[in-house]
Amino acid sequence: MSDIPLGKRPESKLKLIDEVTDLRKRITFELEQSFGFSQKILESRINEQIKRYPKNQREEVHDRILEMEIEFGCWFIERERDRVADHCCGIVTNLKRANAIVPMYMSEYELRRALVSDARSYCAALEDELQYIAESIPADKNKFTKLQNKVSEMFNKITSLRKSDNRFLKGIEARASSVSASNFANVNSNGNANYNNASNSNGVRPDFLSAQDLRKGRCSTKKGDGVRPGGNQVNKTTATTPVTTDESKERFKP
Repeated sequence: MSDIPLGKRPESKLKLIDEVTDLRKRITFELEQSFGFSQKILESRINEQIKRYPKNQREEVHDRILEMEIEFGCWFIERERDRVADHCCGIVTNLKRANAIVPMYMSEYELRRALVSDARSYCAALEDELQYIAESIPADKNKFTKLQNKVSEMFNKITSLRKSDNRFLKGIEARASSVSASNFANVNSNGNANYNNASNSNGVRPDFLSAQDLRKGRCSTKKGDGVRPGGNQVNKTTATTPVTTDESKERFKP
């Protein structure tokens, strides 16, 4: 993780958040107006429905249908207000949370990406919900079409934002490689080396001791000889002639 807490990092400028917030306000206005529920359109629908009834029954049937439609409309609008408001909130909230993360490590990049994906999911759900409302209540279809087109535009922009976040990967990978290389083998001020448990089953440690033995002439470098990690000599031949210090110095002389 980064040494700088997420809350203290500067936010990147994201115009998309302003656009989504404006769309949320616009949809909230429609919620206040009951999604443009029109009794005039409802009356027109009912008049078409009662034409199949005898004329002496049409008025009674009209009143019954009108009462049922208004009761259903009130219930439906209250239900959809909550759902639409939740979807709008989900879009804005997840985008703002994602924007607060300037990823320096892979875990932060994945968190930002997940939040942007969640915002996109809320956007798709909102578009579907608006389509469902337009098909269920008597209202101006053109008004819903305009809102749906705007939501679809936001969905495409969020998708583009998600793709553009790949620009962070190059720096994250470079930083990860730098940290891995610098921490593989640490050398202290007194010359002692630390291989950070690389010799366990999860990795391979550098063989510092054998290298030191070779420099001091303690190990043979004849063909057929091997050296175990840690400086233990593996003699693949039946006998090994020790290398003297003078010979070692001559062999490794610059």
